[in-house]
Amino acid sequence: IHVIADSKEGWCDALVLGMKTWFAGKDIRFDYSKLRPAGARLKTIGGKSSGPEPLRLLLDFTRDKILKKQGRRLSNLDAHDILCKIGEVVVSGGVRRSAMISLSDLDDIEMRDAKKGQFYFTEPQRSVANNSAVYEHKPTNAEFMDEWIALMKSGSGERGIFNRGGLIKTLPERRIEFLKTKKDIIRRNRIVGIIGTNPCGEIILQSKGFCNLSEVVAREGDTEEDLLRKIRLATILGTYQSTLTNFPYLSRDWKRNCEEERLLGVSITGQWDCKA
Repeated sequence: IHVIADSKEGWCDALVLGMKTWFAGKDIRFDYSKLRPAGARLKTIGGKSSGPEPLRLLLDFTRDKILKKQGRRLSNLDAHDILCKIGEVVVSGGVRRSAMISLSDLDDIEMRDAKKGQFYFTEPQRSVANNSAVYEHKPTNAEFMDEWIALMKSGSGERGIFNRGGLIKTLPERRIEFLKTKKDIIRRNRIVGIIGTNPCGEIILQSKGFCNLSEVVAREGDTEEDLLRKIRLATILGTYQSTLTNFPYLSRDWKRNCEEERLLGVSITGQWDCKA
């Protein structure tokens, strides 16, 4: 029996231990008695606790997925579902904080059809992630039409397109030069390594990297001067945030990547309401 600690790390430890145990063909019981009840006030970050039930649902869901495949590898869709379930239960102060994108190979039919039909009834966790196919090269007409028809039939507008093959022509020169210093990312003037994007598709990321986006709200009465001031302040905040790279729970790769490439972005939302 594993007693789950009442902390973010405690939840993570429980999931990692459970997965290691189930992959080894064994089972484990969890004790949720230390977790604060649903509705309990959170003194540090504000809001209210979601209680132990979301974690219980995640552990049961993950156990079921792994044990059903006992002796076999999880499919890409199985892994996607577990990650989506994690995203579904990650809350802070009672508010869901997760944003996800799932990139899959063009020939991965299961992932292509992940949001087909009324998936929100049968597999509701899939709603938390955007899905896109990775294009390493220009697809054939048949490949593109198959993907386009599947997109229309899904009724969800997915999968989208992530054109990794075209990144070498669109990334700023400074990022191209930086990526050339990394092993097995750029070869023969083509990006061949594991390069992805943040959930909104706004910034290209290495594996084990974060986006660092600050959002500016454009109000109806804002002038150009107001917006420039907001952007300046958001840039200052984002610059400071890029220095916060102490991630004791994650591997050292996350810290190294965030320090080598201190990404910074500022975006404006509410443009439709603001004439400036």
